[in-house]
Amino acid sequence: MRTFRNVIILAVVMVALVGAFIGVSMKKGKDTSNNESQPTTKLTPLMEAKKDDIVEYTIENQGDKFTVAHKGTDWTLVYPAGVNFSKVETENMANNAASISSSKLVEENATDLSKYGLNHPAVFTVKTKDGKVQVLEIGNNTPTGDGAYVKLKDSNKVYVVDINMVSPMKVSKYFFWEKTLFNMKTEDIKTLSLERGGKIAFKVNLHDDKKWYLTEPMEGAANSSKLEPYLNELPSLTADSIEEDKPKDLAEFGLDKPTYIMTIETKTGTKKLYLGTEVIKGQQIYGKLAGSDTIYVLPVSKLNYLDLPLKELVEGLVYTPDITDVSEFTVDMDGKSTNIKLQLDPNKNIDKDIYTVDGKEAVKKNEDGEMFVRVFYRAIIGVGFSDLDAAAVPSGKPEITFTYTLKKAPGTVKVEYIPKDATTYYAVINGKYTGKIISKVDFDMPDGPRDDLRKLKESIGSK
Repeated sequence: MRTFRNVIILAVVMVALVGAFIGVSMKKGKDTSNNESQPTTKLTPLMEAKKDDIVEYTIENQGDKFTVAHKGTDWTLVYPAGVNFSKVETENMANNAASISSSKLVEENATDLSKYGLNHPAVFTVKTKDGKVQVLEIGNNTPTGDGAYVKLKDSNKVYVVDINMVSPMKVSKYFFWEKTLFNMKTEDIKTLSLERGGKIAFKVNLHDDKKWYLTEPMEGAANSSKLEPYLNELPSLTADSIEEDKPKDLAEFGLDKPTYIMTIETKTGTKKLYLGTEVIKGQQIYGKLAGSDTIYVLPVSKLNYLDLPLKELVEGLVYTPDITDVSEFTVDMDGKSTNIKLQLDPNKNIDKDIYTVDGKEAVKKNEDGEMFVRVFYRAIIGVGFSDLDAAAVPSGKPEITFTYTLKKAPGTVKVEYIPKDATTYYAVINGKYTGKIISKVDFDMPDGPRDDLRKLKESIGSK
């Protein structure tokens, strides 16, 4: 019983202690809630100007000087003159200048400005509509790196301001230079060519059908999936930095004899970009625009098509007319000629299409529910190249010919496969060599042209 009574007493004591703890905690919480809010840090305004009241600002830093004036709705770099400047950067700097305050006075009357870096400061001057001139001098960053030492002109009071307020004002020599090379949109590009080592690597034109075609060093449809990503990136090509303006010797940057020359024809004119020596192998390269003396450092990652093999820019298939544009086609292969006529349903109901092969109706479907004629058609337009040889001159008779009768110009297209050697063909379209080399094996593969022609003819003969 005594043991049980002691347990009861201990339990009561524990409950009392817990209650007392909770009471104290609640009191503390109550006291905290009744405290007045902490006073905010008082800010000392150093430069005060509304952005719309600023008419001009000047930056002097490490011997360089820049003057930007508000003209109309634009912030214009007036000194140095004649620079292709960034309107974004000139306006952003005006935003930075609008209001600068300090939360800390470091020294009331500094006698040694050098310890703050204020003996040779960056100087930021703002002029407003009312004729007032405000001058802020900017020194070193604080040891913690989150602030910077500043003072007003004609005063030795040294303050600390937030680094984000003034670090943009300590600009480098080419800070205001425009680093985006082209003022254009992707849809403005009509022609693009690239010279590599003094020789044409490729040239493509945008045709009226909104498709890209190679014109040099060979002709034919371009591989849009490879080409268009590069075209989309060109208008926004931006330099990592500017190396020099008005250089004395272009050879220093490999631009006396450029490694690459890119020519872009747009709706408004022609732009030419020269690329020279790589600054960092595989990462950066020197470049300049025709008619400009500015040397850019460009990211190679945005120019990774410079060494793209031509075969990757060429449409992989030889000739691919849409079946709806074809009224008939003839296949000459292995000494036999097969003529196929197409009467396609105008409402695109495939089941109502009418096909004849050498005058016999061919409406059978394979086990996948596809018309044998359509499967065969897909096989012959699916012939692709294995290599390129733009300099070759094909001769001899074709072993295989596909002749298409089209409902639109040019009316008739003849695709001929002329033997190059025992294993490959030259592909020739309407008597013009395409530059494409075709493997003979492609015609003999399962579901290739020969196999699908055999299946088509067997379907006609079957019940």
